Amino acid sequence: MGRESAAEHLHRFEGFFSGGNIIDREREIIYSTLSPPALFTAYDTAPAGAPPASPPTQFSADRIWPLYQPGWLRTDYHALHPSHYRKAPAFPDGAQNFLHEIQAYELFRDRAQHPNLPEYFGCVVDQGYVVDLIVKEYPRTLAQAVESGDLEHRDDIMAQLEDVIKYVHSCGIAHNDISPWNIVLTSDLRPILIDFDTARPVGTPLRGLDKLGTPGFRNGGKDLTLSAFSNDLYSLGAIARYMRDGVVIDEASVTVPDVDKADGGKCM
Repeated sequence: MGRESAAEHLHRFEGFFSGGNIIDREREIIYSTLSPPALFTAYDTAPAGAPPASPPTQFSADRIWPLYQPGWLRTDYHALHPSHYRKAPAFPDGAQNFLHEIQAYELFRDRAQHPNLPEYFGCVVDQGYVVDLIVKEYPRTLAQAVESGDLEHRDDIMAQLEDVIKYVHSCGIAHNDISPWNIVLTSDLRPILIDFDTARPVGTPLRGLDKLGTPGFRNGGKDLTLSAFSNDLYSLGAIARYMRDGVVIDEASVTVPDVDKADGGKCM
């Protein structure tokens, strides 16, 4: 595969790492080609957007994209409204977390839709792989609303968050990374819980994640090791104080009971 084939990429990912300045930092580029259909990686010091300057080697697509499963909601991104949010898996080993996020949305889709979960439009599929999932885009995050200083109806927002977490827990899974950046608000201040790539069945080890909870909102003040309802309950307590005071709290100052069973709404 020659350098000229890079111009035929379908999907492209770039990451900068190492080197003390922008001139000598090393780049890893991953791209897929149309002819033949394959995925490649290369390392060089070329600028962003440039084709690879070193010989590429073949890269396993399974590291980035999960295989599409029959029965999953499938969509054509180009037929949707441009304001919808197109989420791609994390680079470069995002397939497993992306798979869990798809499974969470499919689980919720098979049951009564909760008003505080995002509107899910399905998977974008390319050559049998899920390369994006589509959800509705919302105006701003809870963090942006708190930082602006004009957030109203805080008690109602917390009540809705507590209700959606009960619903998620009744489905047997925990979110494991609830933070003000993973909650968005509709124009009428309805909170929407997003980013389910960390969601796992309760008791499942949290391995292979890019991050294990958000500092300031994770149970115990350190990386999480197991999926647990208590992780989410801790985060809710931290969010309540964050909305009240506008600051990220000391993680050691919030405690929650060790909760091992679902409480609240039915996932049906």
